[in-house]
Amino acid sequence: MNTGHNHDVDCNALVAQLWDYLDGELSTEHVGALEMHLMACSQCSGHVEFERTVLAAIRQARTDAIDAERLTSRVRGALAAAGLSDPR
Repeated sequence: MNTGHNHDVDCNALVAQLWDYLDGELSTEHVGALEMHLMACSQCSGHVEFERTVLAAIRQARTDAIDAERLTSRVRGALAAAGLSDPR
């Protein structure tokens, strides 16, 4: 995956540290080195953007699931308050 760029970080190193980078768990020095590589390497920057998109979709799905659970709970509570039983 290294495209011949002369960097302190190569593509393989970026991929190995990708999740720590996305989770904000790297030192400022490591982040700077990775971001310099990302500015010069479109393949890696595309890979990082893809993973960011996946993480955002996962966060949204978790939020949607929590909202669905809250809605279900509120509906069941309203049914119970109205003297209606849960059809299950």
